[in-house]
Amino acid sequence: MHKQSTVDTRILIVEDDPLIIHSALPVLRERGDTMIATSGEQALELIAERPNLVLLDLNLPDMHGLELIKRLRHQLRSHDIPLMVMTATQDNDMEVRCLEAGASDFLRKPLSIPVLDARVKVHLEVQQKTQLLVNLASLDPLTGLANRRTFDAVFDRYWSLHYRQNSPLSLIFTDLDHFKKINDNYGHDGGDQCLVHMAQVLTSIAKRPSDLVCRYGGEEFLVLYPNTDEKTALTLVQKGMAMLQQSPVQYNDERIAMTASWGLACAIPEQSDSSQELIQRADRLLYRAKAEGRNRVISEGVEP
Repeated sequence: MHKQSTVDTRILIVEDDPLIIHSALPVLRERGDTMIATSGEQALELIAERPNLVLLDLNLPDMHGLELIKRLRHQLRSHDIPLMVMTATQDNDMEVRCLEAGASDFLRKPLSIPVLDARVKVHLEVQQKTQLLVNLASLDPLTGLANRRTFDAVFDRYWSLHYRQNSPLSLIFTDLDHFKKINDNYGHDGGDQCLVHMAQVLTSIAKRPSDLVCRYGGEEFLVLYPNTDEKTALTLVQKGMAMLQQSPVQYNDERIAMTASWGLACAIPEQSDSSQELIQRADRLLYRAKAEGRNRVISEGVEP
């Protein structure tokens, strides 16, 4: 049966023997987009493409495969990408050293194509499942947004970066109004659809790759805008408010109207500050918005 290649799967083969490349390529290309490096230095350049699997020869013209394994592992900073060594050596000590350096598996030369295909298939499946588990641990399962743990980790890195750059960081804390009533009236399925819709609205006002949207818990969401002043962030909040009001959720035969309250805080990080202080400021502004009637944004320094 013909195996279709996976569009998003990339395989890197590091080998200078054209006969081995020629024999392995048909199998590898059926499993994914295949890149070829004929030296260690080429492999170190191509690893920036983040392949899902690397096959490498131990005897390369410019460096030993053991050294390449160490450098690839250091450059990848991850052990979830399998490195498969292709070698004719029967030296058990070398095999142990390669495994200790970060190799995942060994293929003996001359290559058996059926064995090559089976090993590649298994490693790709394991790698994909591992990546799925990583994604599940970092994303909110309902909305697909970053979860709180992921947000906190990314926010701390952004905070340090903006401190070094002396640049503004804006944060929105928002909460759906009367969400308990939505759940009481439409059940949790209706409530979940409202949360998903809110996530879509927030994603639409956070389009830059550096912007980060998070489901912080329950019906609470955070939006982080790097290198963004308060006035610019306020304009985006107002756009999100209008979108939310103008797009009720269709649930069964009913339309669920939604509004949200918003707190907006901005800071140029200083050494004595912490990222959590900015979250607390935005949270206090959110509760002011709720106390003053909901369906509004409260910011610190810009009149809405």
